[in-house]
Amino acid sequence: MAENPNLLRREILSTFDDLIIGGGSFQRKIADLSKNFPIDFNQSDRFSQNRHMFSHIIQELNRKLDKFGFPDQIVHPIDAGFRPLDGFYDNPGCFFFPRIIPEQGHGWGVKSLVSTFKFDGSTAPADPKVMQVQRPGGSSQVKDFTASEVENGTLLSWVTENDANADGGVRILYDQGPQDPVRSANRVYTETYDFHQYYSVQQPKIVINGALSRDTEGKIALNGNGAKMQLGSNNGNETVKDFFSSNGTWSLFLVTDFQDYSTATNANVQVLHFTTSTNGGANSSRKPIIACNRANNELAIAQPTQTVGSDTLGNIFLPTYPGEQLLSSFGDPTLATNNNEAFLDGVNRGEVGHVTTDEATAVNTETDGKSGGNVLFQPSEVGVTTFLSALVYSPTNEFFFKYRIEKNLIEEFDITFV
Repeated sequence: MAENPNLLRREILSTFDDLIIGGGSFQRKIADLSKNFPIDFNQSDRFSQNRHMFSHIIQELNRKLDKFGFPDQIVHPIDAGFRPLDGFYDNPGCFFFPRIIPEQGHGWGVKSLVSTFKFDGSTAPADPKVMQVQRPGGSSQVKDFTASEVENGTLLSWVTENDANADGGVRILYDQGPQDPVRSANRVYTETYDFHQYYSVQQPKIVINGALSRDTEGKIALNGNGAKMQLGSNNGNETVKDFFSSNGTWSLFLVTDFQDYSTATNANVQVLHFTTSTNGGANSSRKPIIACNRANNELAIAQPTQTVGSDTLGNIFLPTYPGEQLLSSFGDPTLATNNNEAFLDGVNRGEVGHVTTDEATAVNTETDGKSGGNVLFQPSEVGVTTFLSALVYSPTNEFFFKYRIEKNLIEEFDITFV
């Protein structure tokens, strides 16, 4: 692979093999190269030299794509000379990074979360398998569905085939990460990171009383009332290997619909529970745990902590309001500042809806967990409903790409903020 942007540009200029030009290898090299020569998608004045270099590379690639009969692979907007314009880097089809899921991350949800650009030269939207659904009639009445089948009525028609008022429970929520061509080309997946629930009573609902489940904002969403899903296996004792970081970092994006929790059954309503098999040298095994307090609608984001005297340091608390739909959370104990922080609805640092701490310095080095300790929802909670449209998780700090990932989630799920 070319070692820097200028060498890659020369390689494109000297290539005349249409199989190489149209095969997607140059788009992949540009994406790989951008990790060492980053572009800030939020502030155009930062890394401007890198943006300038990549602009010339993409211009040469676009010229070759047009000349050799692959104009459908050209990402717009561009000018008359094939050079990318400012909006290029925010275009959902931009091949710099995966559509939503970070390179080392995982994603679960009711829609496609994978890249729209295929390295086989295709630009058709991906349609991954997203869930296995169980309809009334026992464990034999199960079927897998893709993202498009959730939206186009195929799933609903199957669930209600024998009963117009039937419910459909989610038996497996598939990790879409391994299907992303950007990452599967660079990583071998040996573990299953799907969420499971074979006990129908505790399955989150995707169809309720003959209708597709939607949250109060109208988004298609899993209804987690009284539900519980376990990561990796339905067997709570199975080890989920290499899911966590060895340095304590994480990034998490949750598309939901926060409720008024004043009527909750539990004092603290669990939204997500990620814990390791051991505390890995820290005070706790949390990586992280997210719950909402009934008394004041306050999110608690707990992670490996340190104890100073009688004080436990490192956790954060963020007030939320009904109708907020997007939570972004980042943990990185190597940082001197902002080492555990959270954002609601795409706000920036310092704005209302953001909370941070500089005290989350305890490092949990454990990378494995138990399926029974890593769960979505809370089966004892029936007073309020936790909705889930998408969950994106990475064991790395992806704050640099916060703006882009949030933008793509907002667009994909048609989020309008309260």
